[in-house]
Amino acid sequence: MKLRPLPALATLVLTLAGCAPVVGQPTVAPPTVPASGPASATVAPSATSTPTASPSVTTTRATTPSRSYTRRPSPSPDATLPGEFPIQGEMVDHADEVVAELHRVASELPALKLDVTATQATLTVLDHEDQVRTYRWRDGVISVADSDVQNLGQASFNPTTFPLGDLRRILDVAALHATSSENQVLQVVEYRGGEVYMTVTTRPESSTVFFHRDGTVVKALDTHSVADITSGLKAVTGATQVVLAVGFSPQEGYWADVPKGEGVIERRTRLGSLPTFTAQRTETLGLEPFDPLLLDATAISMAIAEFRDDPEQDCSVVVDNRHQRVQPVVRYDCGGTIFHTDLQGRDLSAYFE
Repeated sequence: MKLRPLPALATLVLTLAGCAPVVGQPTVAPPTVPASGPASATVAPSATSTPTASPSVTTTRATTPSRSYTRRPSPSPDATLPGEFPIQGEMVDHADEVVAELHRVASELPALKLDVTATQATLTVLDHEDQVRTYRWRDGVISVADSDVQNLGQASFNPTTFPLGDLRRILDVAALHATSSENQVLQVVEYRGGEVYMTVTTRPESSTVFFHRDGTVVKALDTHSVADITSGLKAVTGATQVVLAVGFSPQEGYWADVPKGEGVIERRTRLGSLPTFTAQRTETLGLEPFDPLLLDATAISMAIAEFRDDPEQDCSVVVDNRHQRVQPVVRYDCGGTIFHTDLQGRDLSAYFE
């Protein structure tokens, strides 16, 4: 009679053992669970899952990065600012380092404007959502700054490609041309027609001095020397293989009319100490186009020296094919007297009296 409880105890032990899976062994569906009925529809165990969810799996899924995070390769730098970036010496001797750090802090986004003075540098960039952001270095600290710059589709640039390591010399050259060094500001921004230039201005502003990307100044050109005629003609024709007319004078500077489609003409102008700019108009000139490489600056300069009455007299020059000859004709107006030559400088004035 005392041995009869043992089967029940064994059954209880087996039942409890079946409820607790052994660590390290795969969980197998109990053979006593029926394959049909309402209970089987809710349990549905498998060889790859357990009846209860594992807490570790739930934790792993909760820490998976969100979609908004994966779209951004790096967080916005604004959260880490202000930040320190000290320099040893004056700003004008370390402008390239400061601007490079500003560009790095701005995630190397395309720049719309750069301002550099003797004490600070301000960089405005365009982010991936076409929003304008501005960062400023001053007294060894980089911070977010306010700006009135708007995104108007202007040309962008990489600020580290400009020779800012030569800032001291650039400011000295600008002071000579502007006859002032009062509160100088170096600025890189779109000028006209998508062209980005480096300029130096003074405050209160006296004049703006333009610089090429290599740090050389955009100087005023005369209209009689071989060197300046060569530079002027190249400035207005260097980017095209066909022109309708080319000319220059002290009042208009150097210019070229370039065909840009049916009834559309683009005027390219290099005036004074300004860089070349363009403007389009609707007009039909009825002129035969020609290759600007046919122009000979030396021949034109020698003809001007021959035709003008004294070295101080100004001459205006126009080259076109209005006379419908095999090659264009050069027309000179020196003090109201008209002369003509061919492209080699031979005098043709007698043919056009």
